[in-house]
Amino acid sequence: MFIGSGLNIPYALTLLYYIFGSLYAIFFLSPSLTVVSLFVLHYIWISLANGILYHRFLSHRSFEMHPFLQYFLLLGGLIGYLGSPYEYVIVHRYHHKNSDKDVDPHSPKKNLFWANILWLFFYDKNKVLMHKKLAKDLENNRLIKLGNNPFLMRTLHIFYALFLYFSFDITAVFWGLTLPNFLSFQFNWMAIASLCHWRRFKSKKTVFYDTGDNSLNIHWLTVLSFGESLHHNHHYKPGYANFDHQQREIDFGFIILKLLSKLNLVWDLKVCQKS
Repeated sequence: MFIGSGLNIPYALTLLYYIFGSLYAIFFLSPSLTVVSLFVLHYIWISLANGILYHRFLSHRSFEMHPFLQYFLLLGGLIGYLGSPYEYVIVHRYHHKNSDKDVDPHSPKKNLFWANILWLFFYDKNKVLMHKKLAKDLENNRLIKLGNNPFLMRTLHIFYALFLYFSFDITAVFWGLTLPNFLSFQFNWMAIASLCHWRRFKSKKTVFYDTGDNSLNIHWLTVLSFGESLHHNHHYKPGYANFDHQQREIDFGFIILKLLSKLNLVWDLKVCQKS
């Protein structure tokens, strides 16, 4: 797994800032309607960067995407502090290959808190890059090379925070950047990586397939996660752009992909037919 021998200080400080900054925003700041609108728009932008660009496009190549949309979503991913898309792909493909085994970096078999966020406090980039063969198809990708620049990510994040501060106020920084970044990170990645592999959340609505792991669907989370919480379906057929396999399931991420396909921004969608 991708865990170092000691605490990753930069990661730990960043995560602690987002945790306590989000709590500060919720309990001590009162946003205006304009700032709430910024929160919603930013949450959607970061969530789609995670779910559509990093996950369904780069990690699984389940459709083709126009370069304009790729760079627009990458900008959101970098401002949203999602990190290197190259490392994301390696970690995600490794997770699929070793789902819920002892080497799975974020399986709740150790404990739920570890799977949700604690493992990132000990994240070791060098150990991730030892498995770069998992993303060999992306080594010469220009988008990946741009997104793999931590200085660029920090710079964009700081400039966007300054833009919000001078255009609005400090409340806009916390409600328009810090809070949506953390909530999107939770509902579109870490809650999926942890809760969607924790069988205590087993739902009667889930139709289980033989995936060889503990993945499951959490239907009440589909709106906030843009369909990412239909996770068991995804583990069953990871190469498809849609995660809704049953008629009663709704994958909001795929609905957006279908809208984007009408604008010719995505195409060649690999679709799993509903049963």
